[in-house]
Amino acid sequence: MTTPDEDEAEARTARLLRLSVDEIAKYNTETICDWLIARNEQHCARLRAACQTLRELARRRERAHARIAATLTAPPTA
Repeated sequence: MTTPDEDEAEARTARLLRLSVDEIAKYNTETICDWLIARNEQHCARLRAACQTLRELARRRERAHARIAATLTAPPTA
């Protein structure tokens, strides 16, 4: 559960992220800094998600390679 202050901050961040570079340039320094931080956090979240996906795919690939190797080295069954 979030507080009203947290809800307000989240709503402000969402509004800031909808602004273009040209639009944000008209604001004061603090707002521009908040916008830059919000964009950075958004990009970092996307990068974390992409890395998590990449790691999972790498684990799957390793398991598949291990299964293939086990199949190729297993004695033939009659």
